Amino acid sequence: MAYESYKISLPSSTSVQNRMLNQKQRQIRFLYDRAIDREKDTLLNGKPFTESPRIFDRKFIDTVHHKITVETILDKDWIECGDYLEYEGMVWLCMNSYSFHKLYCCATFMSCDWKIYWINENGELKSQYVIDQNSTQYNSGETGNSTMTLGSAQHMLKVQCNDDTILLDSPMRFAIDKNIKKPTCYKVTQNDNTAYNYGKGLCCVTVTETPLNTESDKLITLDDGTQVWICDYVEVTPIPPTPQPPNETTDLRCVISGNTNLKIGYRRTYTVTFTDKDGNSVDWQNVNYQWNVKSDFDVERTINDNEITVSVNDENIIGGSFFVQIHISEIMLSEIKVNVVE
Repeated sequence: MAYESYKISLPSSTSVQNRMLNQKQRQIRFLYDRAIDREKDTLLNGKPFTESPRIFDRKFIDTVHHKITVETILDKDWIECGDYLEYEGMVWLCMNSYSFHKLYCCATFMSCDWKIYWINENGELKSQYVIDQNSTQYNSGETGNSTMTLGSAQHMLKVQCNDDTILLDSPMRFAIDKNIKKPTCYKVTQNDNTAYNYGKGLCCVTVTETPLNTESDKLITLDDGTQVWICDYVEVTPIPPTPQPPNETTDLRCVISGNTNLKIGYRRTYTVTFTDKDGNSVDWQNVNYQWNVKSDFDVERTINDNEITVSVNDENIIGGSFFVQIHISEIMLSEIKVNVVE
Protein backbone atom coordinates (compact mmCIF):
# COMPACT_ATOMS: atom_id res chain seq x y z
CA MET A 1 0.00 0.00 0.00
CA ALA A 2 1.47 3.35 -1.06
CA TYR A 3 1.78 6.09 1.53
CA GLU A 4 -0.49 8.46 -0.48
CA SER A 5 -3.40 6.04 -0.03
CA TYR A 6 -2.54 5.66 3.64
CA LYS A 7 -3.05 9.40 4.37
CA ILE A 8 -6.48 10.85 5.11
CA SER A 9 -7.79 14.35 4.57
CA LEU A 10 -8.06 16.53 7.65
CA PRO A 11 -10.75 19.11 8.40
CA SER A 12 -9.84 22.61 7.31
CA SER A 13 -10.64 23.83 10.84
CA THR A 14 -7.58 21.98 12.18
CA SER A 15 -4.58 24.25 12.77
CA VAL A 16 -1.69 24.09 10.31
CA GLN A 17 0.66 22.91 13.07
CA ASN A 18 -1.66 20.09 14.14
CA ARG A 19 -2.23 19.07 10.53
CA MET A 20 1.52 18.86 9.93
CA LEU A 21 2.15 16.94 13.16
CA ASN A 22 -0.72 14.57 12.43
CA GLN A 23 0.56 13.91 8.90
CA LYS A 24 4.09 13.39 10.24
CA GLN A 25 2.76 10.96 12.85
CA ARG A 26 0.97 8.95 10.19
CA GLN A 27 4.06 8.95 7.99
CA ILE A 28 6.19 7.70 10.88
CA ARG A 29 3.67 4.96 11.68
CA PHE A 30 3.45 3.97 8.02
CA LEU A 31 7.24 3.67 7.65
CA TYR A 32 7.70 2.04 11.06
CA ASP A 33 5.22 -0.72 10.25
CA ARG A 34 7.19 -1.52 7.09
CA ALA A 35 10.75 -1.11 8.38
CA ILE A 36 12.96 -4.15 7.70
CA ASP A 37 15.29 -3.33 10.62
CA ARG A 38 12.74 -4.07 13.37
CA GLU A 39 14.16 -6.53 15.92
CA LYS A 40 11.69 -8.76 17.79
CA ASP A 41 13.89 -10.64 20.26
CA THR A 42 15.02 -7.51 22.10
CA LEU A 43 14.58 -6.49 25.74
CA LEU A 44 14.69 -3.08 27.41
CA ASN A 45 15.72 -3.29 31.07
CA GLY A 46 14.84 -6.98 31.02
CA LYS A 47 11.32 -6.52 29.57
CA PRO A 48 9.99 -6.90 26.01
CA PHE A 49 9.12 -3.79 24.01
CA THR A 50 5.44 -3.10 23.38
CA GLU A 51 6.37 -2.83 19.71
CA SER A 52 9.71 -4.14 18.48
CA PRO A 53 12.26 -1.35 17.94
CA ARG A 54 14.22 -0.35 14.87
CA ILE A 55 17.96 -1.03 15.28
CA PHE A 56 20.41 0.26 12.67
CA ASP A 57 23.67 2.12 11.99
CA ARG A 58 25.83 -0.46 13.77
CA LYS A 59 29.53 0.37 13.73
CA PHE A 60 32.76 0.07 15.73
CA ILE A 61 33.68 3.22 17.64
CA ASP A 62 37.07 1.75 18.58
CA THR A 63 38.68 -1.66 18.20
CA VAL A 64 36.36 -3.19 20.83
CA HIS A 65 33.06 -1.39 21.33
CA HIS A 66 30.06 -1.37 19.03
CA LYS A 67 27.52 1.44 18.68
CA ILE A 68 23.92 1.16 17.48
CA THR A 69 20.98 3.50 16.99
CA VAL A 70 17.58 2.40 18.35
CA GLU A 71 14.22 4.01 17.51
CA THR A 72 10.77 3.49 19.02
CA ILE A 73 7.46 5.28 18.47
CA LEU A 74 5.34 4.45 21.54
CA ASP A 75 5.73 6.35 24.79
CA LYS A 76 5.61 3.00 26.62
CA ASP A 77 8.83 2.12 24.76
CA TRP A 78 10.59 5.44 25.37
CA ILE A 79 14.31 5.03 26.11
CA GLU A 80 16.35 6.96 28.68
CA CYS A 81 20.06 7.55 29.12
CA GLY A 82 21.23 4.69 31.36
CA ASP A 83 18.78 2.05 30.10
CA TYR A 84 20.05 -1.43 29.26
CA LEU A 85 19.22 -3.21 26.00
CA GLU A 86 19.56 -6.95 25.31
CA TYR A 87 20.14 -7.57 21.61
CA GLU A 88 21.95 -10.29 19.63
CA GLY A 89 23.26 -11.99 22.78
CA MET A 90 24.89 -8.77 24.02
CA VAL A 91 24.02 -6.15 26.66
CA TRP A 92 24.07 -2.51 25.57
CA LEU A 93 24.04 0.71 27.62
CA CYS A 94 22.15 3.81 26.45
CA MET A 95 24.50 6.78 26.18
CA ASN A 96 21.95 9.37 25.06
CA SER A 97 18.39 9.69 23.78
CA TYR A 98 15.92 12.29 22.60
CA SER A 99 12.26 12.59 21.65
CA PHE A 100 11.31 14.19 18.34
CA HIS A 101 8.15 16.21 19.13
CA LYS A 102 6.95 13.12 21.08
CA LEU A 103 6.50 11.35 17.73
CA TYR A 104 9.44 8.98 18.10
CA CYS A 105 12.39 8.34 20.39
CA CYS A 106 15.95 7.93 19.09
CA ALA A 107 18.74 6.55 21.30
CA THR A 108 22.41 5.61 20.98
CA PHE A 109 23.70 2.47 22.71
CA MET A 110 27.23 1.16 23.28
CA SER A 111 28.08 -2.48 23.87
CA CYS A 112 28.95 -3.55 27.41
CA ASP A 113 32.00 -5.79 27.68
CA TRP A 114 32.21 -6.61 31.39
CA LYS A 115 30.14 -7.28 34.49
CA ILE A 116 31.45 -6.13 37.86
CA TYR A 117 30.59 -7.79 41.18
CA TRP A 118 30.82 -6.45 44.72
CA ILE A 119 29.37 -6.80 48.22
CA ASN A 120 27.46 -3.72 49.37
CA GLU A 121 27.34 -2.28 52.89
CA ASN A 122 24.31 -4.47 53.70
CA GLY A 123 26.20 -7.65 52.85
CA GLU A 124 24.33 -8.20 49.57
CA LEU A 125 26.02 -9.44 46.38
CA LYS A 126 25.56 -6.86 43.62
CA SER A 127 26.47 -6.86 39.94
CA GLN A 128 26.17 -4.50 36.99
CA TYR A 129 27.06 -4.52 33.30
CA VAL A 130 29.60 -1.84 32.37
CA ILE A 131 31.40 -0.38 29.38
CA ASP A 132 35.07 -0.88 30.25
CA GLN A 133 37.46 1.49 28.47
CA ASN A 134 41.19 1.29 29.16
CA SER A 135 42.32 4.85 29.81
CA THR A 136 45.98 4.02 30.51
CA GLN A 137 48.06 6.40 28.38
CA TYR A 138 51.64 7.43 27.94
CA ASN A 139 53.09 4.68 30.13
CA SER A 140 53.89 1.00 30.04
CA GLY A 141 51.19 0.16 32.58
CA GLU A 142 53.76 -0.21 35.37
CA THR A 143 55.33 2.09 37.95
CA GLY A 144 57.80 1.52 40.75
CA ASN A 145 61.44 1.74 41.83
CA SER A 146 64.50 -0.50 41.78
CA THR A 147 62.99 -2.95 44.28
CA MET A 148 59.23 -2.96 43.54
CA THR A 149 57.09 -2.80 40.40
CA LEU A 150 53.35 -2.02 40.56
CA GLY A 151 50.70 -1.98 37.83
CA SER A 152 49.42 1.46 36.95
CA ALA A 153 46.66 0.56 34.48
CA GLN A 154 43.63 2.83 34.68
CA HIS A 155 40.16 2.10 33.37
CA MET A 156 36.95 4.09 32.94
CA LEU A 157 33.77 2.14 33.71
CA LYS A 158 30.51 3.56 32.40
CA VAL A 159 27.47 2.15 34.15
CA GLN A 160 23.80 2.97 34.77
CA CYS A 161 23.35 5.43 37.63
CA ASN A 162 21.14 3.82 40.27
CA ASP A 163 20.90 3.37 44.05
CA ASP A 164 23.72 0.79 43.98
CA THR A 165 26.20 2.29 41.52
CA ILE A 166 26.02 5.82 42.90
CA LEU A 167 27.64 4.44 46.08
CA LEU A 168 30.68 3.03 44.26
CA ASP A 169 33.53 4.97 45.84
CA SER A 170 37.12 4.68 47.07
CA PRO A 171 38.49 2.35 48.38
CA MET A 172 36.09 -0.19 46.81
CA ARG A 173 37.79 -2.75 44.57
CA PHE A 174 36.75 -5.01 41.68
CA ALA A 175 38.37 -7.94 39.89
CA ILE A 176 38.36 -7.24 36.14
CA ASP A 177 40.20 -10.10 34.48
CA LYS A 178 39.44 -13.44 32.80
CA ASN A 179 42.41 -14.96 34.59
CA ILE A 180 40.68 -16.48 37.63
CA LYS A 181 43.94 -17.93 38.97
CA LYS A 182 45.57 -14.55 39.46
CA PRO A 183 43.18 -11.76 38.47
CA THR A 184 44.02 -8.09 38.12
CA CYS A 185 42.06 -5.94 40.58
CA TYR A 186 41.13 -2.28 40.40
CA LYS A 187 40.35 0.30 43.07
CA VAL A 188 37.80 3.09 42.62
CA THR A 189 39.44 6.53 42.57
CA GLN A 190 36.52 8.62 41.29
CA ASN A 191 32.79 8.30 40.57
CA ASP A 192 31.57 11.09 38.29
CA ASN A 193 27.77 10.97 38.03
CA THR A 194 27.24 14.53 36.74
CA ALA A 195 28.37 14.28 33.11
CA TYR A 196 25.31 12.27 31.94
CA ASN A 197 22.72 13.63 34.35
CA TYR A 198 19.43 13.09 32.51
CA GLY A 199 17.09 10.11 32.33
CA LYS A 200 18.47 7.46 34.64
CA GLY A 201 21.94 8.86 33.96
CA LEU A 202 25.38 7.29 33.97
CA CYS A 203 28.17 6.91 36.48
CA CYS A 204 31.67 7.26 35.05
CA VAL A 205 33.81 5.32 37.51
CA THR A 206 37.60 5.67 37.28
CA VAL A 207 39.50 2.66 38.64
CA THR A 208 43.25 2.11 39.04
CA GLU A 209 45.12 -1.20 39.17
CA THR A 210 45.69 -2.58 42.65
CA PRO A 211 47.13 -5.94 43.86
CA LEU A 212 45.01 -9.00 44.56
CA ASN A 213 44.64 -9.62 48.30
CA THR A 214 44.42 -13.37 48.79
CA GLU A 215 43.34 -12.91 52.40
CA SER A 216 40.33 -10.65 51.77
CA ASP A 217 39.47 -11.45 48.13
CA LYS A 218 37.60 -14.65 47.34
CA LEU A 219 36.72 -16.75 44.30
CA ILE A 220 33.05 -17.79 44.46
CA THR A 221 30.73 -19.81 42.23
CA LEU A 222 27.44 -18.22 41.21
CA ASP A 223 24.14 -20.09 40.88
CA ASP A 224 24.68 -20.47 37.12
CA GLY A 225 28.09 -22.08 37.67
CA THR A 226 30.13 -18.99 36.73
CA GLN A 227 33.21 -18.37 38.87
CA VAL A 228 33.96 -14.75 39.81
CA TRP A 229 36.33 -13.03 42.21
CA ILE A 230 34.80 -10.78 44.87
CA CYS A 231 37.17 -8.24 46.37
CA ASP A 232 36.98 -7.63 50.13
CA TYR A 233 34.57 -10.53 50.44
CA VAL A 234 32.20 -10.88 53.39
CA GLU A 235 29.50 -13.50 53.85
CA VAL A 236 26.53 -12.66 51.67
CA THR A 237 23.19 -11.99 53.38
CA PRO A 238 20.51 -14.08 51.65
CA ILE A 239 17.83 -11.95 49.97
CA PRO A 240 14.35 -13.46 50.45
CA PRO A 241 12.56 -14.10 47.15
CA THR A 242 9.93 -11.59 46.10
CA PRO A 243 6.45 -13.10 46.49
CA GLN A 244 4.90 -13.76 43.10
CA PRO A 245 1.16 -13.36 42.48
CA PRO A 246 -0.75 -16.53 41.60
CA ASN A 247 -0.79 -17.29 37.90
CA GLU A 248 -4.51 -16.93 37.27
CA THR A 249 -3.94 -17.03 33.52
CA THR A 250 -3.24 -20.78 33.67
CA ASP A 251 -6.88 -21.71 34.31
CA LEU A 252 -8.78 -18.66 33.05
CA ARG A 253 -10.23 -17.76 29.68
CA CYS A 254 -11.98 -14.48 28.88
CA VAL A 255 -14.02 -12.91 26.08
CA ILE A 256 -14.42 -9.17 25.43
CA SER A 257 -17.77 -8.39 23.81
CA GLY A 258 -18.72 -5.24 21.89
CA ASN A 259 -18.90 -3.64 18.45
CA THR A 260 -15.50 -3.26 16.77
CA ASN A 261 -16.42 0.06 15.08
CA LEU A 262 -16.52 3.34 17.00
CA LYS A 263 -17.89 6.58 15.54
CA ILE A 264 -16.31 9.93 16.36
CA GLY A 265 -18.20 11.56 19.25
CA TYR A 266 -20.07 8.37 20.21
CA ARG A 267 -19.54 6.09 23.20
CA ARG A 268 -19.06 2.34 22.94
CA THR A 269 -19.28 -0.12 25.86
CA TYR A 270 -17.41 -3.42 26.12
CA THR A 271 -17.99 -6.20 28.64
CA VAL A 272 -15.84 -9.11 29.76
CA THR A 273 -16.84 -12.64 30.77
CA PHE A 274 -14.59 -15.29 32.28
CA THR A 275 -14.60 -19.08 32.13
CA ASP A 276 -12.32 -21.73 33.56
CA LYS A 277 -10.35 -24.23 31.47
CA ASP A 278 -13.38 -26.54 31.41
CA GLY A 279 -15.70 -23.82 30.07
CA ASN A 280 -17.51 -23.15 33.35
CA SER A 281 -18.51 -19.55 34.06
CA VAL A 282 -16.36 -17.64 36.58
CA ASP A 283 -17.72 -14.60 38.45
CA TRP A 284 -15.76 -11.53 37.33
CA GLN A 285 -15.82 -10.25 40.93
CA ASN A 286 -13.54 -13.16 41.89
CA VAL A 287 -10.94 -12.32 39.24
CA ASN A 288 -8.10 -9.83 39.85
CA TYR A 289 -8.03 -8.25 36.39
CA GLN A 290 -7.51 -4.80 34.87
CA TRP A 291 -8.89 -3.07 31.79
CA ASN A 292 -6.30 -1.51 29.50
CA VAL A 293 -6.48 0.63 26.35
CA LYS A 294 -3.50 0.39 23.98
CA SER A 295 -3.53 3.42 21.71
CA ASP A 296 -1.29 5.99 20.01
CA PHE A 297 -3.89 8.72 20.64
CA ASP A 298 -6.19 9.88 23.45
CA VAL A 299 -9.14 7.59 24.17
CA GLU A 300 -11.59 8.63 26.87
CA ARG A 301 -12.58 5.71 29.07
CA THR A 302 -14.90 4.95 31.99
CA ILE A 303 -14.77 1.66 33.92
CA ASN A 304 -17.83 0.36 35.77
CA ASP A 305 -17.91 -3.16 37.20
CA ASN A 306 -17.12 -5.55 34.34
CA GLU A 307 -17.63 -2.90 31.64
CA ILE A 308 -15.49 -0.25 30.00
CA THR A 309 -16.94 2.62 27.95
CA VAL A 310 -14.69 4.41 25.44
CA SER A 311 -15.01 7.38 23.11
CA VAL A 312 -12.86 9.41 20.70
CA ASN A 313 -13.65 13.03 19.81
CA ASP A 314 -10.75 14.03 17.54
CA GLU A 315 -11.76 13.87 13.85
CA ASN A 316 -8.09 13.54 12.93
CA ILE A 317 -8.20 9.99 14.28
CA ILE A 318 -10.71 8.72 11.70
CA GLY A 319 -9.23 5.66 10.03
CA GLY A 320 -7.11 4.79 13.05
CA SER A 321 -7.59 1.99 15.54
CA PHE A 322 -6.80 0.99 19.12
CA PHE A 323 -7.06 -2.07 21.35
CA VAL A 324 -9.20 -2.73 24.43
CA GLN A 325 -7.46 -5.35 26.58
CA ILE A 326 -7.82 -7.45 29.73
CA HIS A 327 -4.64 -7.84 31.82
CA ILE A 328 -3.96 -10.17 34.74
CA SER A 329 -0.69 -9.80 36.64
CA GLU A 330 0.72 -7.68 33.76
CA ILE A 331 -0.10 -10.45 31.28
CA MET A 332 -2.53 -9.65 28.47
CA LEU A 333 -5.25 -12.30 28.53
CA SER A 334 -7.45 -10.98 25.72
CA GLU A 335 -7.93 -7.97 23.43
CA ILE A 336 -10.30 -6.57 20.84
CA LYS A 337 -9.37 -4.17 18.03
CA VAL A 338 -11.59 -1.07 17.72
CA ASN A 339 -11.67 0.86 14.45
CA VAL A 340 -12.43 4.61 14.49
CA VAL A 341 -14.94 5.49 11.74
CA GLU A 342 -16.91 8.56 10.60
